[in-house]
Amino acid sequence: MKTTIISREVALKKNIYNILPKEKLFDDLGCVHWSTMTGKMFGKRAIGRPMTDRCQPRHEIPGCICQKCYATRINQIYPAVGQALQRNRDLSPEDVYDHPPVFHLNNDLTWRSNWNGDYQDERDVLVDFAICSVVNYATCTSWTKNPDIIERVESKMPSNYTFVHSNPMINDVDFDRHPLSRASFNIFTADFAIENDININCIGACRLCKRCYGEQKHKPKVVNELLKSDEAKYLKLIGIIQ
Repeated sequence: MKTTIISREVALKKNIYNILPKEKLFDDLGCVHWSTMTGKMFGKRAIGRPMTDRCQPRHEIPGCICQKCYATRINQIYPAVGQALQRNRDLSPEDVYDHPPVFHLNNDLTWRSNWNGDYQDERDVLVDFAICSVVNYATCTSWTKNPDIIERVESKMPSNYTFVHSNPMINDVDFDRHPLSRASFNIFTADFAIENDININCIGACRLCKRCYGEQKHKPKVVNELLKSDEAKYLKLIGIIQ
């Protein structure tokens, strides 16, 4: 069984997240609402958006990861988060150029888009392109289930922008990622991963892993993660924890 996973439970026990330095990330936040990430994404620069018109229909599809959407729960529990994400949706590329963010130069000049939500339309994508333009010394990786929206503005895509095509279906081994994407991102249950010898290669801390960020050369084209509620079960099944 191939596995390189470090679950959140194990990471916390080993104090992995706490030994990562708390680096200064920005000299100027600009007009963008940047989220302070915790857990496996501790220390990553990231922006999120609200859910899109495509989200609710996916909630009705059996076996779709959207049925387990944590974004819905976060927005219900923390209304202020939803309001902040909406401010990102309301941005235009001109806003970014008028009041650009400035990253503090450190060892991880990468950022993530769509930690929450997804692209609603081309303007969302062009806002990311604008951020890439003003912080051209850093690279962006976006997660999206809507690559067709990116494709519409492909001609404007900057070289420091990449995206991961997020598979909407759980336990799907036949997913064809979009040809413009750097990788596919797939979710598996513990039982399915064991029974089908799935290589779970999404480890605990993004800043330590870097599979999905930065230079694409020699990086995997398929990234597999466990369903979050199944991590402990999986580790018990493979004998790492009791």
